[in-house]
Amino acid sequence: MSLIVRSAAVALAGAVASLVGWLVVGGYDVDAARQERLSQRSPVMVSGAAPAIARYGESGDVLDGRQFSVVGLVPLAGGSPPPGLSRWPEPGEAWLSPALLAADRTGDLRSRYGRFAGAIGPAGLADLNEFFVYYRPVGPPVAAAESWRPVSAWGRSHPFAWVSSARNRSPEVFAGFVVGLAGPPAVLLARVAGRTRRRRPRERTPAGLARWLIETLVAAAVGAATAGALARWALETGVTLPITGFRLTAGDVGGGLERFVALVAGAAVGVAVAASIPDLTAHRRPAGRTLRAGGPSAESAWPRRLAAGAVIVAILAATGLPLDGWVLGGAGLVLLVTAPFVARRGAVAFGRRLGASAGGHEHRAAAARWLRTGSAPVARFAALLGLVLVGSTVVLCTVTRTGAEEARALHLRATVGARIVQITSGELAAGRARLVERFGAGRVLGVTTRDGGVVVTGACAALAQLGSGATCPSAPTPINRITIRPSEFGRALLTLGIVRARSAGAPGPDGLRALLVLNPDGASGYRAIARSAYALVALPEVSLPGQEWLGAVRESHDDAGWVRLLAMIGIVIVVVAGALDAAVSCTRHRRSFDAAAGSRRATLAVAAWAMLPALMIACGIVTAVAYGAALALRGQYGSGEIPATLLTSALPLTIVAAAAGSLLCAAMSRPA
Repeated sequence: MSLIVRSAAVALAGAVASLVGWLVVGGYDVDAARQERLSQRSPVMVSGAAPAIARYGESGDVLDGRQFSVVGLVPLAGGSPPPGLSRWPEPGEAWLSPALLAADRTGDLRSRYGRFAGAIGPAGLADLNEFFVYYRPVGPPVAAAESWRPVSAWGRSHPFAWVSSARNRSPEVFAGFVVGLAGPPAVLLARVAGRTRRRRPRERTPAGLARWLIETLVAAAVGAATAGALARWALETGVTLPITGFRLTAGDVGGGLERFVALVAGAAVGVAVAASIPDLTAHRRPAGRTLRAGGPSAESAWPRRLAAGAVIVAILAATGLPLDGWVLGGAGLVLLVTAPFVARRGAVAFGRRLGASAGGHEHRAAAARWLRTGSAPVARFAALLGLVLVGSTVVLCTVTRTGAEEARALHLRATVGARIVQITSGELAAGRARLVERFGAGRVLGVTTRDGGVVVTGACAALAQLGSGATCPSAPTPINRITIRPSEFGRALLTLGIVRARSAGAPGPDGLRALLVLNPDGASGYRAIARSAYALVALPEVSLPGQEWLGAVRESHDDAGWVRLLAMIGIVIVVVAGALDAAVSCTRHRRSFDAAAGSRRATLAVAAWAMLPALMIACGIVTAVAYGAALALRGQYGSGEIPATLLTSALPLTIVAAAAGSLLCAAMSRPA
């Protein structure tokens, strides 16, 4: 059984190491393929004597908070359409990305930009998750409009600056998260596998060490190859990742058999080296060294004192008291470092209480002896779990915080809603009359700048929508003087910061910046306004108040999904490694189990009383530290996500892993 457990532990460590390698390498490959597709579809502007093949323009739209590009194309002469299109769009036609079609629950976007002509192919998309649109306006573009530019070809060395829902996430940051969250547990698994080996005198010879190294390499290679094959299959097939909903693009990861062999060999060698460290350093440790219940790491009061001081700092930060970043960071580091010592001391204290109340229950007394003398795995488990939970919590709270502009945008959206829809375009002046005719003069206001301020202009019927008893001034007048009692539209304009208005049948010499359409019909009215705008004006941008900042808020929440995914992977690896470490420790301290080793059932009871409370204590302490870190950061930032689901998932996973470890401990035992 010891050989089976050792081989399984080594194989698991090899699988984790291989998974880390594939995630890192895959992240770089996916990013490189993404950049290549973006470069291939980027337009090359006309320069010199190169003939133009099309006129090109770009605007933007939004769905569920995600901003994306809407590209207008008007072919001029012979030339190929951009990648992803089988032909040029006809006037009034639109091509949409498959992800955008799938996310369009109402079916509105399918007809918003014109007649639906088909889905954009994978070659024309950054990845399969991108929202993207190609369309061709019904009429020809205005010749003098700066928003339309002639292009001579597709494909440039540096990608165009797209307003894309497929964000350019740094592979270096992704690799750092993967290695930081999954690397240390993989090392612990390998070290645990090394401690499962029986070091009889004949096994300490060079021949014995060589045989052990070969066994380790084989088991690690099997685990690494299995995990590598699954990872390769997922990357080549194009599966959808949980939590993030990100769909991988098939074929983005290259390298072939050479890379597969290199990653498997690297993972196997790394695990074998880590597992052999106890043998390589055995001559430096005194023989027969055992853990003592009164050791300094278990009894010293300094970790508790430092942790108490850090807790006070965290409480002050959570109440909103401004603190220097170095103070807050130092307190967090102290809590993270002292958590393993506090967790181990808690396990020792529980062991003493358990031993004092054991009475005639030998299995409780045996568990108490292990808790008092062999609880080092508890400290290691707390250290690794703290790294994952606290680290991911700090990152989540930081990336999801809202600054002043984002907070104002959220307030605008909550207050104004869809009552006012803004339309901008490089051809807005030419299309204004058509929009006024479509929506009615009583619903359309123009936005102009005058004397350094923003003024809305419109027909008297439109100004009358601002409130009861409204007048129709010809000069810029504060809105609160135009109306006796502002309506919901008048209050919405004031919330937007537009405080002056005047009547005007057409834009004044100061020029038209945007049109505001008064919308009493909510979301359905917004969709109808957007369809009309794309039908009547070339390259419009139709948006609700604050969208430019709300897009950033949505991007930060999308990034948070990746952090949650990696954190959950790290939690699972840590709890498995921690439970296995504790199970191996229990079997190695057999003298603590002798009194209760009459049967495997008794050994299971001892292991359960030892492992379950100890690992639960460690998990509870680390989870409390992570919650405290989130509350402290939220108190300083004024916002930020507290990942309650992520943090609360650690305890049930720990209980399940500890129960499985207890069963494993019983299976490895040899009761008298």
